[in-house]
Amino acid sequence: MTITLQKSKETKHPTGDDALFKDATKNILTDFNPSAPDDIRTLLSMQVRLFLNKSISAVSVTGFISETFDVALDRIIKDAICTLGEPPCRFMFMLMGSEGRQEQTLRTDQDSAIVFEDGPHQKYFLSLGKRVSDALNSLGVLYCQGNVMASNPKWVMSVQNWKKAFSRWVEEPEPMAVMQACIFFDLRYGYGDKEFETILKQHINKLLTGRSGLFFYHMAQNALKHVIPLGFLGGLKKSAKKSLDIKKALLPITDHARIYSLRHGIETQNTLKRIEKLHDAKLFKGANAEDVIYMYEFLTAVRLRNQLDQMEQNIEPSNVINPSLLHEATRRDLVSCMKNSKALQQNISLNFRAGY
Repeated sequence: MTITLQKSKETKHPTGDDALFKDATKNILTDFNPSAPDDIRTLLSMQVRLFLNKSISAVSVTGFISETFDVALDRIIKDAICTLGEPPCRFMFMLMGSEGRQEQTLRTDQDSAIVFEDGPHQKYFLSLGKRVSDALNSLGVLYCQGNVMASNPKWVMSVQNWKKAFSRWVEEPEPMAVMQACIFFDLRYGYGDKEFETILKQHINKLLTGRSGLFFYHMAQNALKHVIPLGFLGGLKKSAKKSLDIKKALLPITDHARIYSLRHGIETQNTLKRIEKLHDAKLFKGANAEDVIYMYEFLTAVRLRNQLDQMEQNIEPSNVINPSLLHEATRRDLVSCMKNSKALQQNISLNFRAGY
């Protein structure tokens, strides 16, 4: 596999509304049955390879994957409502994590929740969440190992209880709670009443405006837990030379963009859009924003190409790559990206200390 940082600078960046993506999504879901969905990742992989071979941005391709899953989700929820009956009140099916950021790959799991109008309506929405979670798993969006799904009563709440949860995470932060809550700050609308997204984001912004101290410190400490496997001499550690989770290089970029965006009231949840908005406001710290965008594109391309190769060999796609199989130039750029990711972590450590 040969991918270079220079090549990533030359890729095309169509929007998620590009007609090419819409046509591809339509074709993939032509025979889609929301009542008994099949895994669509094989069809997705063929389209992903085609896009990458046309030098379309890998990050844009993850947006295409997310959009395809969004369209399928819409049909799944409508089908579930036909079975269960009309909802008892307004609600929103909420997406978080990579789903919320619209950065899904061929290996993705569920991070979802439901918010509904105040009242004793949880039973209905738990039934809805269970049907949707099962269908998504069949589709190829796998069950969340941490059970952060709309089938879990813990994450199916009224809007007032969601406000209380965010208030608790921000005003009375505990390390474990903040670690689990990080993905909720990437929330976006998935289905239902979009007003709930606005309500929750306004509540979060109000909570975070002018805030310093423990919440951001604990969020920073969570970001620093992702160990980047570099040795003392700057190369990969021995343990990572043949088995490396590429997310370990990507997470510091995502974490850095999230914590600075929350600190400065930037509402978008997509990582690159966060970086661009921080850069435009002269608030991006720790590295050159353009370089970080190229890094993110390069790492995402390596991740997707690896997943395509795995699927071609009938291996379940994952985020684990074998660096020893990469072309020397790609491996060298990978190490360079990891060094820069470590620098972003150091910036977080410096700027989000206890009592800052």
